[in-house]
Amino acid sequence: MDRRRQKARESMAAKRAEATPEEAKRQRTLARERSAARRATITPEQVERERTLARERSAARRAALAPKQVEHERAVTRDRNAARRATLTSEQVEHERTVARDRSAARRAALIPEQVEHERTMARDRSAARRAALTLEEIEEQREQTREKVAAWRATLTPKEIQLQRTLATERTMSKRATASPKTAEEQRVVARKRSTARRAAYTSDELERQCASARQRKLLQKSGKHQQERMKTKLHESNDSEWPKSIDIEHTNAQSTMTKKSFTCVNGIVFYTAGLHKTVQRKRRYSVHCDICSER
Repeated sequence: MDRRRQKARESMAAKRAEATPEEAKRQRTLARERSAARRATITPEQVERERTLARERSAARRAALAPKQVEHERAVTRDRNAARRATLTSEQVEHERTVARDRSAARRAALIPEQVEHERTMARDRSAARRAALTLEEIEEQREQTREKVAAWRATLTPKEIQLQRTLATERTMSKRATASPKTAEEQRVVARKRSTARRAAYTSDELERQCASARQRKLLQKSGKHQQERMKTKLHESNDSEWPKSIDIEHTNAQSTMTKKSFTCVNGIVFYTAGLHKTVQRKRRYSVHCDICSER
């Protein structure tokens, strides 16, 4: 069975090599249409079973390949995808990205936490193995491409989207740190320090000067922000320490708490405090009490 499949693959490869680009494109289009028509007639369980079988076959075939063959297939796949993307319009590219994101989100939602962690570990191992096989020039080229891609993507964002992305990145980092064990956190710090050291060592004098200037500017902004916060705190403290105007009731309450028994006068059952009152002597030597607040002039 395996030999028959191998022969069929070899014959198909030979046919593809002999076909013209137009013929190859037509064959691919027909194959996609046949696959779409066949998938439309089968149940979701059969679709998932076929995908599982296809993944297992691909994994077994990759395991039997030499490292050079694996790298060659990856390069061919990347070139094919790049050529296909170059022929797409911006709307088609955005549509494909949306479909891929939805597909990935649906697949991740169906996974259990152990499977998610296993996939992350495998992705990290693959990335580490791929980076270890790259030369310094290829690493620098990939970093440059990544920087350009990220810069082009950021240039298309609005200020609100930029702020949203920063908030999401901060939340992801905080949640990742909160769930990491002390050992994992220390390993991440060591890796970050090594990465920063290697990145600084690769800087030219101009880039180093530019980075130092950016760092100084960030520190100045942080200091100015802290200074402004301190000034605001000082102003608030001074405003709290200042004497606020009191209402008449509060003044009378405070006066009542500090007055003695002799500090008030009672007239017709009404208590008048001495503060704010004055006495007048009439002809019959009687005292009449007047209130500055209540008396009419």
